Amino acid sequence: MRRALCLLFLAALFGGCRSGSEDETALRPVDADALLADLEALDARVVVLNVWATWCAPCRREFPDYVRYQREVEGEGIAVRFLSVDALDVHDRVQTFLQEHGAGGPHYVSSSGESDIVEAIAYARGALWSHGIPVTFVFDGEGELKDFWEGAANYDLLRQRIDAVLAAPPAGAAAAR
Repeated sequence: MRRALCLLFLAALFGGCRSGSEDETALRPVDADALLADLEALDARVVVLNVWATWCAPCRREFPDYVRYQREVEGEGIAVRFLSVDALDVHDRVQTFLQEHGAGGPHYVSSSGESDIVEAIAYARGALWSHGIPVTFVFDGEGELKDFWEGAANYDLLRQRIDAVLAAPPAGAAAAR
């Protein structure tokens, strides 16, 4: 019993010693359930999930606009997260790309290295996904899908779509009148 308590103490002591920046830049392999749980746990009015891959030219073109938007809305209750569907053996390439663009984290990668995670998210939230990337999901603070699109977006389109979600009355507001 005493040994178990000592081990628990050491795990708590050393488990909490990671720096925030290390945690922020680490790739987090996730499946759909874990990712949706992480996104729903965020204290945000809106959560934007951009799905991309290093081999996807439209993804690479739009990425700087998403990072710009992420930086501009920091602290406004809008969380922007990125999910890579790159193969498991190129996670070093994913990490390098994220660092080069200065994307804020945490950074998610498909635990299977495939896009089945996107299909599961789309199915769980009622989106009709044609299996193309980039793809963007926009959730409200309760985890409800409010917008979804496939194909590259530029900064202006991204801002317009998120502003529309923010301006929409909350679900059930019309019924309460």
